[in-house]
Amino acid sequence: VQEKFDYTLRYIVQSEIDEATAKSDKNIDADLSAHRVQLVRRVCQKCGFSLAARDDYRWDSAEPVRTEDVVRVFPVCKDSSPSSPFRDIQHYIESGQLMSQVGQLQQGYDFVHEALVQLYQIC
Repeated sequence: VQEKFDYTLRYIVQSEIDEATAKSDKNIDADLSAHRVQLVRRVCQKCGFSLAARDDYRWDSAEPVRTEDVVRVFPVCKDSSPSSPFRDIQHYIESGQLMSQVGQLQQGYDFVHEALVQLYQIC
């Protein structure tokens, strides 16, 4: 693993786990609260909703975020037509358009058809 990924795997022994759990609850809560806002923000981005900006969220309660806190909901989608991986398909489509403009409809149709066949195979 070290050669390929430049990362060393380490076995965690029980004494290290005991040392980590020996931290005071206050330090653990401080560590968690520092990252809690970033975590909630990232979840909101991935799920597609926005929360109201408030300072009085009660993270230790059973329901820290209520439905009233959701400001808006938006769709999350990825771009379905990237141009760079489909250079051949883009070339076929452009060639088909050019052939159709010149008047060679059958060849234009063949180029566009080939592009669609390749898209169906990939997607």
